[in-house]
Amino acid sequence: MYKKTKKALYKTLLHMLETQELASVTVNSICKEALIHRTTFYKHFYDKYDLLTYVLHEQFQEYFALDIKNRINHPFQSGFDTVYMDMQLVLEKQKNDDTFF
Repeated sequence: MYKKTKKALYKTLLHMLETQELASVTVNSICKEALIHRTTFYKHFYDKYDLLTYVLHEQFQEYFALDIKNRINHPFQSGFDTVYMDMQLVLEKQKNDDTFF
């Protein structure tokens, strides 16, 4: 159940960040969309920024799993292939939101 809840919150925040700025996202809105109670949210994360940190950590796992030589010799391509493609909509939507960066 623990992984299922974290995955639901992860996917929900990622989806929400594609359509709205982080500043307008609340823990309540994340919970409502994920169909998870607020108290359950707080059992897993301190606040929405803690969840964002988790999301970014998970997004970068594939990049850091690449061979170090590949990352050094082709840093932009390997980053583009692993992180940017998944985060493109999020980054575009968040580009003006200081709370995200």
